[in-house]
Amino acid sequence: AAAPSQPVPSGGGGGEYADEESLEKAVQRTIAAKYDKNLEVVLQAWIEGVVGKEFEQPFADELRSGEVLCQLINTVAPGSVKKINKSSFAFKQMENITNFLRGAQSYGVPKSCIFDTADLYNQDNMFGVLQTIQALNKEATKKGFQS
Repeated sequence: AAAPSQPVPSGGGGGEYADEESLEKAVQRTIAAKYDKNLEVVLQAWIEGVVGKEFEQPFADELRSGEVLCQLINTVAPGSVKKINKSSFAFKQMENITNFLRGAQSYGVPKSCIFDTADLYNQDNMFGVLQTIQALNKEATKKGFQS
């Protein structure tokens, strides 16, 4: 007697994700699960104290243009960012974020702690953004910076 036929799994290698979009959603859920709202509150207070201005929008939205981050690095390490773009154009805002990241790395934040520009601009990985700002805070404290 022949064995009863069983459906053959499709997808050739796959596992539990039917398509790339499902995998992307799973990755986003994992990143979101790591996000520490309490750390966000602490770091927001530190940034506000350093730049001397309270946030008017939610954390990610306030940082998205890169202007506040450039002000932050220029206060901690004067001259890090030569020109802060005050523009609504995406490429200018991403340039601000990139300039902040370069400044943070030059200041001593390890490359392993530096987020990608798109992580903040697209708000894809705010956990990574927190890690970078926390690393900057630690480096600033180590170097004797006081807000």
